[in-house]
Amino acid sequence: MEGKKIKLAIVIPSSIEMGGGVERWVVNILGAINKNAFDVTLYDTDFLDMKRFDDEFINKKLQGIRRIKFRSPDSNFRFMRQTVLFSIVLDFLMPLILAISRTSRRELNTVRDQYDLVYLARNSYWRLFDGKTGLLVGSSHAIFSSDSKKNLLFSRLVAAGFFLRKIKVLHIYQGRDRVTEILKRTKDLFELPNPVSITVNIHHNQGPAKFLFVGRLENIRVLIFC
Repeated sequence: MEGKKIKLAIVIPSSIEMGGGVERWVVNILGAINKNAFDVTLYDTDFLDMKRFDDEFINKKLQGIRRIKFRSPDSNFRFMRQTVLFSIVLDFLMPLILAISRTSRRELNTVRDQYDLVYLARNSYWRLFDGKTGLLVGSSHAIFSSDSKKNLLFSRLVAAGFFLRKIKVLHIYQGRDRVTEILKRTKDLFELPNPVSITVNIHHNQGPAKFLFVGRLENIRVLIFC
């Protein structure tokens, strides 16, 4: 891929050093991404309850990647994640919390880049990047991780327009059949596992490629990592 780089931001709700499922997924992405094609920024927070990745490992993996760390918006509200009702209430309030949070606003207002695409591992963080991206992509890393009663209820609220209105595309993991059926009423969806090798048509050339995700309909995009 030649020419202008695609500006991509990946946003996670924890410190990359934590090394859990989401953090490992991001490390794999950053290790495979084609830095000649992508200008990548990683946003992670100060939340670190366990450190599985050492500094040397992270520094090596993040070579050529811009990293911006900000204070976790969830830090003072983690107790609300213990129940379904309070968790949904927190997701409803989070955009407002982010809008009035001086700390997050001060840190992130220094970022003037207009991203082509922002991939959110915490969907409720969309407010931090509203107006700074061409396309906001949400994920099922947390909220839509299964067909549980909580996720089905939240999916109905999203489909009805009460939540995540700014997110136009959602990455839903395979096997979330009932969640997918609800969300596809109002959102573009794509179902993909973690990055694997596939054959795609890019600029009329067939060949294997590593992908993060593709969109649907008018939002078709393929992020090529090699």
